[in-house]
Amino acid sequence: MVLTQAAVSILPVEGAGLSLIKDLRVPIGASDEIVARAEALQTTLGEGPCLTSAALEQPLVADQATMAAKWPIFHQEFIARTPYRSVTSVPLRPDAGPPVGALDLYSTRPETLDPVLVDELTVGVADPIEAMLFPPALRWRTRPNS
Repeated sequence: MVLTQAAVSILPVEGAGLSLIKDLRVPIGASDEIVARAEALQTTLGEGPCLTSAALEQPLVADQATMAAKWPIFHQEFIARTPYRSVTSVPLRPDAGPPVGALDLYSTRPETLDPVLVDELTVGVADPIEAMLFPPALRWRTRPNS
């Protein structure tokens, strides 16, 4: 997917993925097949940084120790099936509402991204991705009461 490949080209990460979490957990984009595997792990297992970031409505950085403590099953599979050793997840929220997805950034380095960079990428990367994925005409709508 172009958006995830663009994120990898401008950020100090080796992989990027996008997932939707409204109603169903669905990976919608990955910079490569290994990222697609990492995204699928979270949606299949029902745990991981993407889901927690969206639930907390804030960016989240996770190294191996954090993953092992918070999401032990995900951590075990993630380490066994990917070369990545840290993840940063940023919730995606159209119109500043509740998150409907997340941007996951994967690194082969054990260190997490710097918190200042995470704040900057929320505005500089996640916000434009939200605008492209959720233009006003396509945003989630609620049904009127009958």
